[in-house]
Amino acid sequence: MLPFSRILVPNARVEGHGGAVYDVAVSMSRGSRGVAAVAVGVGCWLLAGVFVRVSLDWSDSQPYAGGVTEARYILFACIAVAIAAFGTIAGVVLWRRRGRR
Repeated sequence: MLPFSRILVPNARVEGHGGAVYDVAVSMSRGSRGVAAVAVGVGCWLLAGVFVRVSLDWSDSQPYAGGVTEARYILFACIAVAIAAFGTIAGVVLWRRRGRR
């Protein structure tokens, strides 16, 4: 493996010794994979929070209709929990795969 193979450049080509040209397999380093895993996990929690805020603002702009409004609140909460859960799972999977090549 060439020492340049960790460079984050799409479709990188490296000229080696004697004029030979190599296509470099571009991959993320272990540290940047960890950062990406944390970013995905935290980002999905933030997305879930924004979803709740926007959906509740929208729902509060509608007239109150008893059971329909309460069911809407429960649906919003379930969707937010699903977003956060899938984000956490994706972050954990990325974190565990960060050492693999």
